[in-house]
Amino acid sequence: MHAGKLLLLVVIGGAVLLTGVFAAVPSSRPPIVRKWFRSASGFTPATTPQEAVDRFKDCIKKRDYETAGELYCAGKYREQILRVAKKAKELGETIDSLASNMDSQGVNNPNTKYMLKLLEPFPKTFTVVKITETGNTAIAHLGRDEDDLKVDRPLPNDFVNKHGRLINSLVPFDYSGTPINVIPLIKDESGFWKVNFPVNERLMVSVEYLKENGTNYRNAIREVRDEVKNNPVTKEDIQTRMESALNKSK
Repeated sequence: MHAGKLLLLVVIGGAVLLTGVFAAVPSSRPPIVRKWFRSASGFTPATTPQEAVDRFKDCIKKRDYETAGELYCAGKYREQILRVAKKAKELGETIDSLASNMDSQGVNNPNTKYMLKLLEPFPKTFTVVKITETGNTAIAHLGRDEDDLKVDRPLPNDFVNKHGRLINSLVPFDYSGTPINVIPLIKDESGFWKVNFPVNERLMVSVEYLKENGTNYRNAIREVRDEVKNNPVTKEDIQTRMESALNKSK
């Protein structure tokens, strides 16, 4: 074979191999490749406040906290979400996996699903009531969660004491424990809009807790997820098994 053709085949083969690696292992992508993949998925810089909020929400649904932080968040919140983007993704995807296994195995326990929802870093089903824009700033008014789960008994008395720092760890709460639902947006120096969630001590504590303990919680939920498929006892009383696994994860 002519040397030039051989070299061309090697180059093409290498490009195909790299594309496969980048697609399968997102963490292996250099910045320019991340930008290409994000653009292909519709994650480009936001030119309006509505785009910023909508694309942030789409990132959260995909558990892509890195893209959410890098493209659609500003200020101190951007720093916080990027600190734990990988941990948050791992935890969120494992929560989704357990919820999916429960559905596929016919395990109907709204209490367990509610507990999982509390442990989400950021709820996938938050709503936006309206956005008001004034010059280079805007305000987004968040509404009720779309997924309004109904539980038939309260959480264990010590759940908040044991796991409270992980409850919706990337959601800004005020000091009374109420989610902050009036969120500012700003236009950056490049003319793109970003969400500027407020950051207080509570959020920083929760981010640090997720950073230090997220893997333990992921592993606990993964353990229950796998048991749901094969263990009749777990299927029958998943709530008790879930509480036990979480308590051991601390």
